[in-house]
Formats: sequence, structure tokens, C-alpha cells
Amino acid sequence: MKKWILGLLVVAGLSVASAQGRTFGEALAGELTITPGFSLNLSVAAGIEQLLGPLDVRGNVDIFVGGGTSAFGVGADVLYPVRLEAVKLNLGGGIGFQSAGGTALFGIRGIGGAEFPVTTAFSLLTELRLLVGFGNGGSNVGLSLVAGPRVYF
Repeated sequence: MKKWILGLLVVAGLSVASAQGRTFGEALAGELTITPGFSLNLSVAAGIEQLLGPLDVRGNVDIFVGGGTSAFGVGADVLYPVRLEAVKLNLGGGIGFQSAGGTALFGIRGIGGAEFPVTTAFSLLTELRLLVGFGNGGSNVGLSLVAGPRVYF
């Protein structure tokens, strides 16, 4: 019985793995925030197209510097791609965790972006993100615009 269940799990895992699309990596930088002051955010991400049916999934690591502080964060996003003739639109959302100076912040974000293919393995990506963060007994709202390359493997 155990071998039969293990066999089903292996078949299910292989079918999910074969259904996924290309893997990709991103390096997105830039920050335009509603709050006053200059800040710089670098996000390095990796993901897989069509991992959850038609949805793309990616994980990211963020480094933030601005306003005399620095922070480190991790997150995950789910994106729904809409393919048009010359551009691919990405609509979705994500969650994240950020730590700065001994304080922790949990956040959710809405994402709207556009990907402009240059070659089959390289494209330029820009995203507008609405961020809502919770932590330290309060909440904050921000809007960021990020841009950078996406490479497919």
C-alpha cells in the first residue's frame, strides 16, 4: 500500500513539474514612494512560468537603503500574465516580510507590470506596486515603480 501511494505521489510530482514553463531571474531596482525622502530598493527574484496552471510564481530577496536606515526582506508573488502582440502584462499580488533595525514588517502588495521582450531569453520589465505594510502597532501604504531586466533560462 505504501509503495502504491508513493508511486502516485511521484507521478503527481512529475506531472506538475512537466506542466511548468520556463524559469526566469530578475533584478529590479528603483523606488518612487509616497513618503518623503530618497530611497533605493534592489530586488533579486527567481520564478517559474505557469507553475500554478496559468499563473507565474516568483520569490524575491530585497535590500532597501534610504532615510538613514537599511532593511532586508523576502517575499513571494503570484502573477497572471496577459500576452499581447508586443508586450506581456503581469497582474497579481504578493506577500512579504521585512526586517530593519530590530523591527519587523509584514506586507501585502498588488502588482501591475509590463514586460517588453528583446529576445526570446531577455526582456525589460517594469512594475507598479501598491504596498500595504503592517508592523510596530501601525500600518503604512506606499507606491513603488521598479524596472529592470528579466532573463529566461
